[in-house]
Amino acid sequence: MSSDNLLRLDAVAEFANNALTLVDTWEEGHGMRMAARIEVLAQEMNIPTSDIVLLKYVAILHDIGKIGIPDNVLHRRKFSVSNMDTMKGHSNNGADLIKDMRFDPRIEEAIRQHHENWDGTGYPEKLIGLQISLWARMLSPVDCYDAITNTRSDRKARTITEALKIMDMESGTKFDPEIYAAFKRAMVGYE
Repeated sequence: MSSDNLLRLDAVAEFANNALTLVDTWEEGHGMRMAARIEVLAQEMNIPTSDIVLLKYVAILHDIGKIGIPDNVLHRRKFSVSNMDTMKGHSNNGADLIKDMRFDPRIEEAIRQHHENWDGTGYPEKLIGLQISLWARMLSPVDCYDAITNTRSDRKARTITEALKIMDMESGTKFDPEIYAAFKRAMVGYE
């Protein structure tokens, strides 16, 4: 990726980080925490440094599609089917926005697929296993971990040990088991 594109990507990431905090206070710090953790995971997986730079941007940008979700849906504790469908649209909305900016196509792909599950039960395309991009498979445990270990409007933060016990049960269903194992190794001593 050219230095001009990296500068544009940096500006978009800064905008997204600030805008997401304005639309949903839970998002404050979410992207930055994810960027730090995905870097550690990527290092554990021996991902090339040039890709780690882009992965950190993906972590910051993964929820950019939430900017277009109406407040009355975004801030609900319980979702109707219609509200949930609207909320699920953030993956496609964000990916479409990034696609129009013509960055590395893996960025758009990871944003679109970051809610796909290893067993095919995710969204938006119900991809299964290795059909899901590597970067999206890496985002999944990092995103889940951040959600569990931080207080939200409907629940308190869990401890690291509690989070990993919950996530252990989802290895092979929600998470790629090899990536989840690398994530656990990476988190030991990190927090």
